[in-house]
Amino acid sequence: MSRRRVAFIGQDALLFEGIKQGLESQGAEVKRRGTAAEAIISSVKEKYDVIVIDDGAIEDDGIWLIEMLREIRETFKFVLILNSKDKRTELAAIDKDVDVVLTKHKSIKVIIHYIERLFEELDEEKQDLRKIYLNGVYLDKASNFLHIEGKSYKVTSKEFHVAWLMIEHAGKALSREFIYEQLWGNEGDLRAVDSCIKHLRKKIGTQYIATIRGYGYSWVNIDD
Repeated sequence: MSRRRVAFIGQDALLFEGIKQGLESQGAEVKRRGTAAEAIISSVKEKYDVIVIDDGAIEDDGIWLIEMLREIRETFKFVLILNSKDKRTELAAIDKDVDVVLTKHKSIKVIIHYIERLFEELDEEKQDLRKIYLNGVYLDKASNFLHIEGKSYKVTSKEFHVAWLMIEHAGKALSREFIYEQLWGNEGDLRAVDSCIKHLRKKIGTQYIATIRGYGYSWVNIDD
């Protein structure tokens, strides 16, 4: 496995050093970029796996920067660290499919744990088959395409994984809590699931995902 590379964007030296020490002790490489401009220039040249953004160091908020960096390389995974419980930015991050959103009151150990989970996701993505047929749907992991009933749909990485999870359990009701725990972790806003499903439906249509009122969602098994 190649050495994992992490970029930290922000001015908080203590936060950076804590993350750097924790990850480099496990073999990762961590670099700090003090400003959004430095991050953008660096990301064109460097192949980072995870980008950690200290939202308080970015003008307005870190969402616009994440969108710009995704234009450079869509495989980047992001951790957005908020200075406080900023609901506006948190909801915007959920809507934009940011991988992990945390506040600064979290310990360095917890932040590192979430970054390690993203490393694990990257490993799993490399090990998974590039294209499989499952319950009537072709899933193309190399390009995040869903091929359903003769039509192809380009989706985001998180939308792809939500669809994959639901298709694996086609015909079964999955709770919002279960979906969140499988793809985001054990703590956070369940509205991330609703937002992801909403965007997925806009792309593939509403006929494949049924809402189980007060509980969660179910993938309609088109092989039946």
